[in-house]
Amino acid sequence: MKKIQIKDVFILKPFDLSEAANWCRDNYFLVTRSDDNKRFIFVDSYWGFTDQNAKRLTLKDLHKLGHIHFYFNVGEVRRVEGKENWLRYKKSDRFVIPEQHGNAMKYAVRQLAQEDKETILKLIDKDIAEEKNNIKQAHRRLTRLDQQRLKVEAGELEAY
Repeated sequence: MKKIQIKDVFILKPFDLSEAANWCRDNYFLVTRSDDNKRFIFVDSYWGFTDQNAKRLTLKDLHKLGHIHFYFNVGEVRRVEGKENWLRYKKSDRFVIPEQHGNAMKYAVRQLAQEDKETILKLIDKDIAEEKNNIKQAHRRLTRLDQQRLKVEAGELEAY
């Protein structure tokens, strides 16, 4: 595991889910600082990385909670407003942090990341496919309505 630094964000896969229910509810936490006793202060994302529910733990204590995976360092990313803008970057450049059990999200990308042409083309292709599907569905509805109209004109009033 890499050396822990201030502003590192980690993902926690807890051994004990009851412990996670009380702390690190969204499975993401931030290293805010360390104290004089070589304990780090860890703050979970559920509270928006505020000290409202901070834990003071040594690295050994932290490993007792569950599997820990480095996600990114806050100093190495920049915030992107809105999921639509965030999706314009390569997956490898994107990071998301859920808050309040996913009711709020923070979107970020690597500092030097640029919008990616291939990623944007894939987004356009997806939108084109969705619109073509919408056209097919609308055509089927129009065909059905035309058939119902013909039946009603022929006296089958219950056809509509």
